[in-house]
Amino acid sequence: MVVALDHFSRLAVGFAVFKNKPTSVEIRPPERRASPEQHKGTLIWINGLTTQDPEYESHKANWEALGNHSFRNPQGLVRTDLAPGQILKLFERYTVLHHREGLGSEHRHGDSPPERHGKFEVVLMR
Repeated sequence: MVVALDHFSRLAVGFAVFKNKPTSVEIRPPERRASPEQHKGTLIWINGLTTQDPEYESHKANWEALGNHSFRNPQGLVRTDLAPGQILKLFERYTVLHHREGLGSEHRHGDSPPERHGKFEVVLMR
């Protein structure tokens, strides 16, 4: 089984995708309902944004705070950034096959000015 999770609101609250606007956000490790032997060999791929993102301080200052590193913009988009290395702490019981953090390449969204994002990516094995 391969699970692919994208950035923004999909990483918050145990990886729930928000259909309604949350009133708070908590990042926590996956629940430990399954025994270590269940689903052994499962691969998990996760990417997301970090507090190293150049826009993080602007979001912190101008967006509604929902929790630790979680903010909602005026249009209702919830964004949760992780501190450097936090993703590894959330999945400390998993084997890390790949991990990278840093600034991504410069790019544009349509006609917008060039930008870069502070990102992480990790591939884990249960």
